[in-house]
Amino acid sequence: NKTMVSILHLAIAALGRALPEHPRLMSFVEGGQVYTYRSTNVALVVRTQDGKLFTPVLRDVDKLDLVATGKACLEATLAVHRARISPQDLEGACFTVSHIPISSVTRFAALPNRYQSAILAISGERTMAAVVDGNLAQVPTVTLTLSYDHQLCDGIYAATFLDLLAKEMENMLE
Repeated sequence: NKTMVSILHLAIAALGRALPEHPRLMSFVEGGQVYTYRSTNVALVVRTQDGKLFTPVLRDVDKLDLVATGKACLEATLAVHRARISPQDLEGACFTVSHIPISSVTRFAALPNRYQSAILAISGERTMAAVVDGNLAQVPTVTLTLSYDHQLCDGIYAATFLDLLAKEMENMLE
């Protein structure tokens, strides 16, 4: 029984490890007060055939491995496309991921949802040349763009998070 995983699944699984280390990205400011989520619930953007966007929430991604994350993404996406999504399935995310899987889209910016301080935009996958173990190789590459609330964190905090996220993604591939 095999499960296909994508860059989106890999990123969400890695978020489960990286977000708890960066609690300001699991927080939001409302009325001058800072609120922090206790659970690592991550929403993914799903686009229907008629162009409507939904953000179903994957619960406790910090407790899921890569395969379980892939299955959870598939179930959430199917629920949206089969019109079986409930309001509760769209609530409680501390963070959102938006992926545009078109190779010519090399970067884009996404805006955080209300009651969230950050969102991760994942570009389309493309192939780039790199030296791997002393040899020239073609490696799949994406651009990760983090939009975040400057009331809660600065560029160094965001860059540290992105560095950890990239490392977690690479570690899962080994």
